[in-house]
Amino acid sequence: MKRTIPDLLLVLLSGVLTALAFPKFNLLFLAWISLIPLFHVLAKKKAGWALLFGFLAGSAFYSLLLYWIPAVPAHYGNLSLPLSILIYLVLVFVLASFWGVFGFLYSIINRSFPVLIVFAAPFLWTSIEYLITHLFTGFPWGLIGYSQSPNIPFIQMTTVTGVYGLAFVVVGFQSCFLLSMKSRKK
Repeated sequence: MKRTIPDLLLVLLSGVLTALAFPKFNLLFLAWISLIPLFHVLAKKKAGWALLFGFLAGSAFYSLLLYWIPAVPAHYGNLSLPLSILIYLVLVFVLASFWGVFGFLYSIINRSFPVLIVFAAPFLWTSIEYLITHLFTGFPWGLIGYSQSPNIPFIQMTTVTGVYGLAFVVVGFQSCFLLSMKSRKK
């Protein structure tokens, strides 16, 4: 249990840092480092734990990013506040599940092919974001590439790759950075 608490704090930190990269906070530079604690923890975990930790990181991310959701159905839909909060929690749960799936797959790939995970992580993340956009919710809010919207020179690549290309580069950078930290090479 002692080793689980620091890992739990790291994945929650990862979710919070990622959320802080988005509008309202606009600390877009955090998107370039925010997933490193999550990747570090996922690399050490078995698939079941990685699923849970990915889900918890996603829960922290979406809870902070979508803070405004309960007010919308309460105000515009005349729903009660408890029902609005329930809708918010279900949405956070569903969206965080995608992060859980990412954690699960990351762990499986890392256990089987530890060197390959550096290259697989950006593909995996981008695929999960594509699924978030098109599967079940159709709610593309919080794609990591959107955090870079104020970075005008960087986002020019979206004319070719779309927001998924931005996500690929941001996650690829973090994946390579984690590898360099582990191998202690520049």
